[in-house]
Amino acid sequence: MYLIDDEIQVRFLKNQEFLLYFINYIKQETLPIEIQIEKIDSKNDESLFGYTIKLNGTKQQNRVVRKFIKNLLNSIKMKTYNQKILKNWLLKFKSINIIQNILDNKSHVFTVCQLINRTLEIYYFEDEKFNSLKNLNEIDNIIQNQIFQENILWSSIKNRNIIEFISFNTREILSKYQICQTKQFSEEFEEILNQYKQDDLLVSVIINSNHRNRTETKDTIEIFGYEKLVDEALQKFKDLFDKHRLRKFKFSQTSSTEVRLTLLIAISYILLFKTPSSRQGVPK
Repeated sequence: MYLIDDEIQVRFLKNQEFLLYFINYIKQETLPIEIQIEKIDSKNDESLFGYTIKLNGTKQQNRVVRKFIKNLLNSIKMKTYNQKILKNWLLKFKSINIIQNILDNKSHVFTVCQLINRTLEIYYFEDEKFNSLKNLNEIDNIIQNQIFQENILWSSIKNRNIIEFISFNTREILSKYQICQTKQFSEEFEEILNQYKQDDLLVSVIINSNHRNRTETKDTIEIFGYEKLVDEALQKFKDLFDKHRLRKFKFSQTSSTEVRLTLLIAISYILLFKTPSSRQGVPK
């Protein structure tokens, strides 16, 4: 019996896809004996556990396979990334699950990632047959070129709702809207947010409250994850804000009848969708 209780090794074995590949690879490279890997829980702490590897062969066969497993697990290496390297997104603890999901889905390399002291650590197997050099290069490409973050600043000042799309790299304002926060808008906004609440997604949408008092609120909508999906989420918000933006009309170029008709439509729209209890700022 072989005990696995190292935290990183345990996290690899928690991945069922990795577990199957791991067992088949060992059999392929050593002997086709029966291998059973079972989870064991800690009696004192349910959050702590390990795995046992049972080898059902002869003593000589078990000895050969056990040595191979030990060498394979010892081949685990670590890549590190700090904020100076990452130009397209911020290192945050709450982003780790998204990063892991992206690596699991977009890379041919089995990895485990964690954030320690503002440094992203990614663990992988440095075994020529288990992972080719070409596949290992995927990690750098994904982390540095395929993960992005987009920020939308929402300011509510004296009943005015201002939306600003901010460039992550330059911090410049790319576009700016003033919106009408109606009941319909709030429902459509919540509908978009609900699309990004699953744990296994490759993109997340998070609202951070930067400033709040009685007359003013400032929130940041952070869109983080795989580049293509970040772009899709960003476009959904752009379409929503454009749909509900306040538009200016030059009444001097319009007849009095057209002006009255426009005002009546506007008032009817406000009475239909505006609710007395609606709050200013990002809907909660």
